[in-house]
Amino acid sequence: MKYLLIDTDKRSVHSQSGIAYNKSHIHERRTMNLSELMLVTDGELYIRHIDDYHLVKNDILFLPQGIEHYGTRASDCQLHWHHFFMPTGTRMIEESEIPRELPKNMLLLPMHFNLKKPETAVVLSYQLEQYLWTDEDTQTVRTALMTALIGEIALAYKKQSHELHHKRLNSVLSYIDNNFQHRTMEISALADHFGYNKKYICTLFKKYLGISPIQYIINAKMKEARQMLLNSSDTVESIALCLHYDNPQYFMRQFKKHFGMTPSELRKQYSNSLELHLSTDSDSDKI
Repeated sequence: MKYLLIDTDKRSVHSQSGIAYNKSHIHERRTMNLSELMLVTDGELYIRHIDDYHLVKNDILFLPQGIEHYGTRASDCQLHWHHFFMPTGTRMIEESEIPRELPKNMLLLPMHFNLKKPETAVVLSYQLEQYLWTDEDTQTVRTALMTALIGEIALAYKKQSHELHHKRLNSVLSYIDNNFQHRTMEISALADHFGYNKKYICTLFKKYLGISPIQYIINAKMKEARQMLLNSSDTVESIALCLHYDNPQYFMRQFKKHFGMTPSELRKQYSNSLELHLSTDSDSDKI
């Protein structure tokens, strides 16, 4: 997927807007010296602009200036279209080029995505379409509305993106919690299971949990190890093997790093605390 990086310190200058009602229409082939924003409100549209797109209801598509676009097959649709000049310095980038931290003055927009709640974008579109594009007196208002429309789309994408990432992360967490005892957990296998790449998995964990997926798995294993040590008579070695540690010594080092004591020390501390508690209860009964 391709994205646009837009400088919010600069405005998107509006040119003209309209509504298209297409019936068995193939979009004309053209290259414009300005950009276009499409918002499909009904039907579907087939168009090519660098990539092939199949737009459906509530789909947004940005067409940066200077690149040829054209319909690839007859389409029946209704859409709002807006011609405008993107702020100078706007860049088209690949997903792999997205910076880890966006500068405060930059907006990240996918060139194509589906708006879950398009109402505000539709209202702004109708407002833009009320003005004559040849009327210079309305240029400031039209430019402000165009900037607001792009800002609304950017906010909607950011919210939808966060919701999607959280949903994906929760699915991964649930999978780890339910399976770390039954199989060896590797990030590559985890990524393959969900159809993500390793970098994306690591980014999700770091961004929303502040730790790596490996550390999350270790934390889950250590929590389970503690429960097994306190609630069973299993040996440390058998617990290590149960949690897929081939080397019990490595397990014990990791346990001490996590809890500040060895598995044996934890058991002894718990045993002493339990004896003290029982002794206190017995003395209380005599009174």
